[in-house]
Amino acid sequence: LGKLFGVMYVTKEMIALPSILCVYLYWLGGVSAENLAYLIGGWAVLVVYVSMLGIHCGMTYANSRSAVGVSLGCVFFLFLGIVTCMVIMVSFSGSFGGQLAPFLAFILGGGIGLYVTLGMRNPSPAIMIASFLLPFLTFFAITSFILHKELTVFLVTAVAYGFSTTAMMIPAIFEFDIAMGRTKLADED
Repeated sequence: LGKLFGVMYVTKEMIALPSILCVYLYWLGGVSAENLAYLIGGWAVLVVYVSMLGIHCGMTYANSRSAVGVSLGCVFFLFLGIVTCMVIMVSFSGSFGGQLAPFLAFILGGGIGLYVTLGMRNPSPAIMIASFLLPFLTFFAITSFILHKELTVFLVTAVAYGFSTTAMMIPAIFEFDIAMGRTKLADED
C-alpha cells in the first residue's frame, strides 16, 4: 500500500485537477450532488486501478520501458476495444446476429489480451477472472451511461475495477512478503 500511495503522491496534480473540475461543474450547476459523488467515486476507483496496474507491471517486467508500455497499453486498448464494440453496435443496429460475432470476438480478444499482459508472467485465478470480466463490464458501464443509468455505471465500475485492483494487489503483497522473508515457499525449510 505504501507504493500505491507513493505513486498517488507523485501524481497528485493529475488526480486532484479532474476532481476539482468535477466540483467546479457542480458549483456551476452542470451536475447534481448525486452525480458529483458518482464522478468523484468513480474517478477514485479508476485512479487506484491505474496506479496498481503500473505497480503490477513494474514488478512483473524487468525492463521499465516494457512495464510502462504494457501498463499504458492495457488502459488504451481496453477503452479502444470498447469504443470499437460501440461502433459495431451502431453500425449493425438492425441485426442482432450481425452484432453478436464481432462483439464476442472483441470482448473475448480483450480478455485474452488482458490476461496475457497481466497474468501470464504471474498467473493467478483472480487475475484471469478479472481479465475476462473487465472488458465486458466496462462495455456494460459505458452502455449504461448512454442509457442515463448513473448509479449502475458507478456500481459496475467500482466492482469491476475494484476487483481487478485487488486481484493485482494480492500477488504483489505475496511477492513483497517473500522478498522480506516473512513468508517461506513450500520447498524452503
